[in-house]
Amino acid sequence: MKIKTENEVTLQFPSQSSNEGFIRSAVACFAAQMDPTLNELEDIKTAVSEAATNAIVHAYPDRIGKVTVKVRICTGQVSGYCSIRLLMPSYASV
Repeated sequence: MKIKTENEVTLQFPSQSSNEGFIRSAVACFAAQMDPTLNELEDIKTAVSEAATNAIVHAYPDRIGKVTVKVRICTGQVSGYCSIRLLMPSYASV
């Protein structure tokens, strides 16, 4: 069965620890349209919180960078898909 994206959202925010709670809540609100149980919603929030915290703390220890969160709800799957990506500057060799 082919997987098709039914709905998706992309958020980008500075890698400040104060943004972790916002992104956790935003993803949970978006995921609510899948009608998860309370336990499933807590699992989603925990996973997003851990991923966002790792991105903020470990990828940018000495500076503020951009963190992108993309959440997709796909048909043909039991659950949704969430990807947290870091946008780091690329340095060209001269």
